[in-house]
Parts: sequence; C-alpha cells; structure tokens
Amino acid sequence: MPAVQLARLKTQIHALIWRFTRPHEFLESLLDLLEYYAEQGYRPGEKLLSSKRTPASFRVPALVLRQLEQQLTPVCRENPDATFPLIDVLWKDRRLEPRLLAAYLMGRVPLHDPEPVLKRLKAWCQPSVERPVLTTMLTQGCLSLRRQHFQHWLELIQTWANNPDPAFQAIALQAILPAISDREFENLPPIFHLITPLYNTTSLAVQSYLREVTESLTRRSPTETAYLIQNILSVNPTTEAIRLVRRALPAFNLELQDKLRKIITTLTPPSPPKRDAPDS
Repeated sequence: MPAVQLARLKTQIHALIWRFTRPHEFLESLLDLLEYYAEQGYRPGEKLLSSKRTPASFRVPALVLRQLEQQLTPVCRENPDATFPLIDVLWKDRRLEPRLLAAYLMGRVPLHDPEPVLKRLKAWCQPSVERPVLTTMLTQGCLSLRRQHFQHWLELIQTWANNPDPAFQAIALQAILPAISDREFENLPPIFHLITPLYNTTSLAVQSYLREVTESLTRRSPTETAYLIQNILSVNPTTEAIRLVRRALPAFNLELQDKLRKIITTLTPPSPPKRDAPDS
C-alpha cells in the first residue's frame, strides 16, 4: 500500500468522476483505485475477515474513502438521475468499500420524489446485510429522505418498528439514532411515540439499541424523555421496561435520576426475606 498523497488521490478521483454516468466503467476504475491503496497482502476477492457479518474489504486508509465521499457528493447533487444507476451497480458488488460508497451517495441525492430511495431502503435494509454496510445505510443512506421527506422516512421507520421480528425493530432504532443526533432535526414527538411500545420487548438486541436511543434522547431533551418514561412506567410497568430504565438512569441529571428512581422503587416488589436455615 503506497503512502496516500492527497494531491495525487484527488487527481485520481477526478479522473474517476469522468465515468460517473457510465456505472460499470466507474466501478471498474474504482476497484483499480481501491486496489492501488489496498493494504499490502490483499488479494482481490479474498475475504480477509472470517465473520459472516463482515464483507471482503480492500482495507484502504480512511482518507481514501473520505475523499471519495467529498468529491463525489457535489457530482451526485448535480446529476441525481445518473446517481441511482451508479448506486445500483456499486451495491451489487459484494465488497465492503463499493457498498459503503453506494449507501453514502444515496443519502446525498436531492429528492423531488422519495420513491427511488424508499424502494432501495426497503430492499437493502435487511437483517442479513453485513453490519458495517447496514449501519452506513441507516446513518448516511437515509439522510436526504429524512431531511427532505420526513413523513415518508417516519412511515418507513414505523414499518420496521411494527415488524414482529426483533431484528427489524433493531433496524428501526438504528435508523432513529442519527436523527436524534442531528441538530437540524427538531421533531422529537413522533420519535417518542414510535419507540414507546418497544420498551416492553424481551429481545436483548432491541433493548440494547433502545437504551442507546433513550440516552441519546436524554442528551437532547431530558425533561421530555423523563416524562415519556414516567408514562411508560405508569401505564405498563413491565419487568423489561423497568430494567431498561434503570440501566439508562445515569444519562439523566441527578434530579431526574432521583425522581425516576423513586418511581422504580414503588414498582419493584421487595425481595422476599431470607429463611433461616433449618435446625439440624
């Protein structure tokens, strides 16, 4: 792997951009570029990591991917109709970097019609998709849809949350996290409404993501999040909900921690007294 010289890399990507409207040529040139910067010892098509959730990767320096994203973003915005055919070709490649780039670019296309992105998100955001690719699709690939067509984005998330399969519920929560962290996003009430039924889940994966969502909401809006939790505990104080709230308590300030802890105490039955050992 040669050292990354930024000026040279930018020139290489600029040459790549000329093939933007010819997706198969673009992919071929992209693979050549990735192989040029690949970690030494990489063999094209070889799966370097054994985990089934990690696709084959060129293991290029992060700078290469960042520059690809930065230089291709304005091209996407200027050529939205040409971007989707390119995204589809990139997605069909089974290696990590082309799929990550496909997910990133989809979130940068201006959307007059949300349907092209909705169709791809429904097809591509599946529990079977490799974890790093799925995460990028949910954090980056949803960006334009969420900002430009919020209601369509929300309905998609609701569909995943309503799915009885916990794996899809986890996908919904992963998609919510970047929205909460986005300071341009202010419409939190629909998020509160969407996640409320999930507090009763018994799935450990869903509980883990829900705790992360709860802590993220607490950082954005602690009083409203505490109010949500009070309502959940007052309406349906299941063991799962109580356990999750207890684990999320450190995210709140001391005053709200104390208030929620008192509620939990009233809902948690006292431990039975220990029996004395029988006389021998």
